[in-house]
Amino acid sequence: MTSTEDSVAAKRLRARVSSTRTVTGGITSKEEYVLYIMEVSCSGRTWTVPRRYSEFRRLHSKCHSSSRLPGRRILGSSTEPAFVAQRSKELQEMLQSMLAESSFAVQDGLREFLLVDEMTVRVPEEPLKPGTAERIPLGASSTAHERASDATAANPAAHAGASDKLKELEDTKIALEERTAGQTYEIQRLASAVRRAADDLDA
Repeated sequence: MTSTEDSVAAKRLRARVSSTRTVTGGITSKEEYVLYIMEVSCSGRTWTVPRRYSEFRRLHSKCHSSSRLPGRRILGSSTEPAFVAQRSKELQEMLQSMLAESSFAVQDGLREFLLVDEMTVRVPEEPLKPGTAERIPLGASSTAHERASDATAANPAAHAGASDKLKELEDTKIALEERTAGQTYEIQRLASAVRRAADDLDA
């Protein structure tokens, strides 16, 4: 494979249903539901996206996809392990089929569904103006502690305050990383609702 082919392959959108999680309760209800957790990769980055079956249904309807959507369960619990395993397999087949479709509506819908733009788009850096400090590029090897040290070296009095702020930010980062998939789903669901409401206002 050539370097050009390697680059194209790295940018290609891929996704698979990698696991599931049964969640009891949420921010606004006490229902029990299943999250189908997808592992997504694009442009050299990999992340996970949890979605409910109802969201797969909305995606399928919105995009008018030709893929097969798994049906709803009429009798029994939709959180039964054997049923969840089978639905997970069928959703995986649906997802792969949609990824292969050439329809712009399907591809745009998938990018939104899989949070592609949120996870891969980076704000371009502006050219440095004369007299400004050099900007540390994305992916630089310097640690947060080293950057804080460099920024405060000329002002020792500010070092203590900068260290406290850095520790606070690190504690916040750790707390966010410890959130469960169910909480992540609720946040994403509310964010999507806000975006849809904004789109309705612009329409």
